[in-house]
Amino acid sequence: MPHFVVDKIQNALNRSSKPLKGSRVHVLGVAYKRDIDDVRESPALDIIHLLGKRGATVSYSDPFVSSLRADGVGPAMDSIDAEKAAADADCVVVVTDHKAFDYSKSWPARN
Repeated sequence: MPHFVVDKIQNALNRSSKPLKGSRVHVLGVAYKRDIDDVRESPALDIIHLLGKRGATVSYSDPFVSSLRADGVGPAMDSIDAEKAAADADCVVVVTDHKAFDYSKSWPARN
């Protein structure tokens, strides 16, 4: 499934005339399931890894996971403010739908 998600992200960016390589992709939620802090077997880790392999700059927000190592080798990533990250990203993907994420906010859309 992570490959399917990354392909969907790449296709969505392509429809906006943006290549995945060099794009900023922000992942909302990296925990295995809603409202927990466990990242074991989370598909977000594979999605982040695959996006990075394809040249994307990846960030994430998760109210339950303050830092992680997406590929187990590289430097740790820190969770950042979701609203600002969404405003700065070329694409935002929801992987884990935490209750803390307020989707009713009018997050700035980029063209």
